[in-house]
Amino acid sequence: GDCVLVGDIVASAALFQYRCEGGRHRLVPLARDPAALWTTAVAAVPPPLPHNHQRLIASPADRPVGPLPTYADAIRGPECARYVVADAHGNLVRMVHVPASHTASRAGSGANIPDHRLAAESRWHLGDQINAIHPGALVIDIPDAEFPGLVRPLLLFATLHGALGIVASVEDQRLSRVLARLQTNLAHLLPTAGLWCYDRWRAFSGDRRECDAFGVLDGDLLVRFLELQREMQVLVLEGGGPAVLGVDLVRLEGERREQAWLSYATVEGEGEAECRALAQLSVSNILLAEDVSLEFVVSLVESLTRLH
Repeated sequence: GDCVLVGDIVASAALFQYRCEGGRHRLVPLARDPAALWTTAVAAVPPPLPHNHQRLIASPADRPVGPLPTYADAIRGPECARYVVADAHGNLVRMVHVPASHTASRAGSGANIPDHRLAAESRWHLGDQINAIHPGALVIDIPDAEFPGLVRPLLLFATLHGALGIVASVEDQRLSRVLARLQTNLAHLLPTAGLWCYDRWRAFSGDRRECDAFGVLDGDLLVRFLELQREMQVLVLEGGGPAVLGVDLVRLEGERREQAWLSYATVEGEGEAECRALAQLSVSNILLAEDVSLEFVVSLVESLTRLH
């Protein structure tokens, strides 16, 4: 296209548009990230496949009650350009630019997002500094009869310590929601290496702020589901439950995320509704909440293993 994303080592990322007016060639600033990130790499995220656009529209089951979904609705849609930004603290941030035409079409919806701002759509801590991000994939042909074209590799990244990683897209709201619930349940019910707290490790962490990770599916964690015995897989899908763990996981998870997002909203300077609309799902009984079977979830996670 005609847009260029520029990463600054101190001032995060800025979006410029190439224009030729009256014989003059210029780069005109369109939007920027108001936060301060020590940017090390940036890349544009390829748009979703046209035939998947309808799958990305949120159903009533995806929407919280009340005014909270307005922000999520505003940044959703194929006309919104997305970018990935990596920083020196080992974080990954996906940003979205909402064009003025899209904002005008939703006037009065309560989603007040200036078109000169790059809005944070997800934040996640990798734990290694990314120095390069490029379009590509580790596997050229990914045959998948059950989920054709719904799980797509988009970007490759390389880190300071020599690791390679994939940024992929799940272009279906329902599949994304099932995987998000599964990720949350796995993080709470499975032990981690060194018994570290998974949420604290993946939380976005910078010089001046910290916040819970949101908007990212951790493939390394999700594929661990396939290593479990069937009994443990069922336990994870049912969310443990008070009878098993002796605690009300749903209540505790809700309270913790509520406090985390209120704190994040204060530090980040974004609206409280914006932050809470992007919160990850709480521990839940996936089989009941999503009306799926164990075999369906296993097949879905297996599709992720075909990315590498």
